[in-house]
Amino acid sequence: MSPYAIAGLVMIASAILIVLVTGLIAAVRTLRLMRRAQALAKHPTLVAAQGFSAVQARLEVVRSKAEAIKARRATIAADIAELMESSAALRLQVDRVGFATVLLLQTFVPTLRGSMSDFS
Repeated sequence: MSPYAIAGLVMIASAILIVLVTGLIAAVRTLRLMRRAQALAKHPTLVAAQGFSAVQARLEVVRSKAEAIKARRATIAADIAELMESSAALRLQVDRVGFATVLLLQTFVPTLRGSMSDFS
């Protein structure tokens, strides 16, 4: 073999060795990174952050229920105002009927003041 062929084979072998070592280093770093990612996946902060979406969904349900309650509160307040108005009108009518009844009784039923003394 010529010295040039041997030099060429040495360069090819060294290039293959460099590629293999680089691949091995990349594989080791990837494994370390994967182990670190698994460790971080079990970290309490990340677990809490993942649970936050469930809490957020429950808070959305509570918020929608609160909005429904607020809407009902306005309706209930309007119903109470209407009920109070009707109650006041009814009370006025009852007072008028009572006053009219007293006037009718005074008109058609004679007063008995002093009339009992006539029978003794």
